[in-house]
Amino acid sequence: MATAQTDPAKPAAKTPPAAAVKKKASPAAKKPAPAKKAAPPGTVILPSTGGQPEPAGRAMLRLLNERREAVRRAEARLKRQRAELDKLKAELDKRLARLTKLQKDIQALLAQAKKRRSARIAHLTGVLSNMQPEAAARLFEALELDLVVAVIMNMQGRQAGRIMARVKPKRAAQISTRLAEVKRRRQTRIKPRPR
Repeated sequence: MATAQTDPAKPAAKTPPAAAVKKKASPAAKKPAPAKKAAPPGTVILPSTGGQPEPAGRAMLRLLNERREAVRRAEARLKRQRAELDKLKAELDKRLARLTKLQKDIQALLAQAKKRRSARIAHLTGVLSNMQPEAAARLFEALELDLVVAVIMNMQGRQAGRIMARVKPKRAAQISTRLAEVKRRRQTRIKPRPR
């Protein structure tokens, strides 16, 4: 078996490090960008012609036709969008008209209900005012608190006082508290103008 021996007179060749082994790309290896073709005199190169020269008059006409077509498409798109918007506006107007009618109907029903309630309270006030104070006091204890307050507010002070004097203390305190709340709310709603 033969072994390779190095000559002592010749120094051993150094092996280059791995980083130095990278090959540098030669500038000749890069491909230069293709030069743009110069258009012959009296011609124009448009992107739509694929880079082929075309006479200037024809190129301008082509460009004008392309722009005209783009404008036509844009106008058609705007016309469709306007039609859609008009349709949506008509639908919204219908809904708004329905809601307005519904609101008016609800307001009319509320006004009727308020009128009926006022009539019932006025009738009940008349009935309770003509009753004996002891019997009216028993009804004050049985009726709903807001109804009792509404009746008292429609009664004359002397009549209401005679009935309240005969109501049980706990119920009388509830009625008085609610009556004060109602009066306070009314006063804050309608503030007198400063003079």
